Amino acid sequence: MNFLKRAMLSISKKKIKSLILFVVLLIIANMVLVGLSIQTATKKSTELAREKLGSDVTLKINEQKFMEQRRNNKEEGLSNRPSLTTDIADTLKDNEHVTQYNYISSGFGLAKNFENVKSEESSDDTTSEEGEEKPRGMFKMAGSNSTTMPEISFSGTIATNLLSDFKNGDSKITEGRGITKDDAGKNVAVIEKNLAKENSLKVGSKIQVASVDENTTLELEVVGIYEANSDESTNDNRNMDFLNPYNKIYMPYDVVSKVSTGDNTNSKNITSAVYFMDNADNIESFKEYAKNKKIDLETYTLDANDQLYTQMVGPIENVGSFSKTLVATVSIAGAMILVLIIALSLKDRKYEIGVLLSLGESKFKVISQLVVEVLLVASIAFATSAFTGNLAANKIGDSLLANEIKVTESSSTQENQNFGGRGPMVVGPGRMNRNAIKNADVVKDMDVSITSKDLEKLAGIGLLIVIASAAIPTISVLRFSPKTILSKRE
Repeated sequence: MNFLKRAMLSISKKKIKSLILFVVLLIIANMVLVGLSIQTATKKSTELAREKLGSDVTLKINEQKFMEQRRNNKEEGLSNRPSLTTDIADTLKDNEHVTQYNYISSGFGLAKNFENVKSEESSDDTTSEEGEEKPRGMFKMAGSNSTTMPEISFSGTIATNLLSDFKNGDSKITEGRGITKDDAGKNVAVIEKNLAKENSLKVGSKIQVASVDENTTLELEVVGIYEANSDESTNDNRNMDFLNPYNKIYMPYDVVSKVSTGDNTNSKNITSAVYFMDNADNIESFKEYAKNKKIDLETYTLDANDQLYTQMVGPIENVGSFSKTLVATVSIAGAMILVLIIALSLKDRKYEIGVLLSLGESKFKVISQLVVEVLLVASIAFATSAFTGNLAANKIGDSLLANEIKVTESSSTQENQNFGGRGPMVVGPGRMNRNAIKNADVVKDMDVSITSKDLEKLAGIGLLIVIASAAIPTISVLRFSPKTILSKRE
């Protein structure tokens, strides 16, 4: 009788031991499959999150580094702020993965021959309805020593259709046209429809704007009128006229640089440069490209919505990390348990092995029989886990993710409480958008399902576990002597 038949007969004869082995292997297979399927789901969710955030990379001043330097050199204030120029930004625009790019300038100024749209609550009103004095914060423009309150805001661009507000539909051109690449250096503007209505302006009208210090005044031709999403600003922003979205004027980026700084020679300065990648997968290689181009990544930073991405995928990445630990732990612990079970089984089967050896069966075939027995039970257990593992993976995955989200939201609440106090207010190009970070949607669900690749990995891991755990104790068969075994039998 060959060893394969003996293996099958042994399994059917020793039902209790085979059942125990089956249960142990089923638990191991389920836990490994849970870990593998959660890893796959985590990878898919992070890829979807990256796609949701887009494949653009923004080159801008490293605000965190600048603020640290500012704290260390209080006397220098804002005067030592680094600048980002088009010469620096141009070094990255020819990368093979860049499909389009946009240079953005932002700033604030004064309305000369027209009236801005007044906010719902005047920022000059410093008393409450009860007559109590409202807290008044300091106001200072970034990059300027002026403390004059601006009236309007400027947004400079190569083309308005490259701006996220126009791409996602939050803003749309209703009359005329938007800013285009051909408008570079031209004194043209696109204004909001409420500003146009309040001042009876139309396409072709001329408006005058000035820098906050009034050193520079420009006359602009209105080439387009757009409609802004009225929900764009927060209540805090609406308390200040210049932060009201109705008072935002779009112009070519180099024109904004001139008027917002009050320096006609400063047209090369920009707030940021946005590079649109052909694929989100190429973002990291683009960052490496920037390093090779000697971009000072201490003074500047390349941001692919990294902070929002981290906030969105933080919980699922923690779950993914746990699943990797789960697979490794279960594999090692499972192998050790199987070694113990098989070793105990061999102790009870010494006489059987001695008889087989005395009948001339080779030790290799005896060992093969023992390994095949475990493999046969394992194959049934692993096949069963393909059905039971899916249910377990969903429940465990949802439970782990819910727990991580709870921890993340608790941390976010604490951080928001820490931001509660009001301090000196600094606004201007490159200011931190805390609302954008706060409003990022954390990934709260992931599709945990078993894929064919997960089953292939399970088969590979399971095969290694079974062979290793069966081979280690069965090697002791090589030391068995049939004469010694049979002579010791009582």
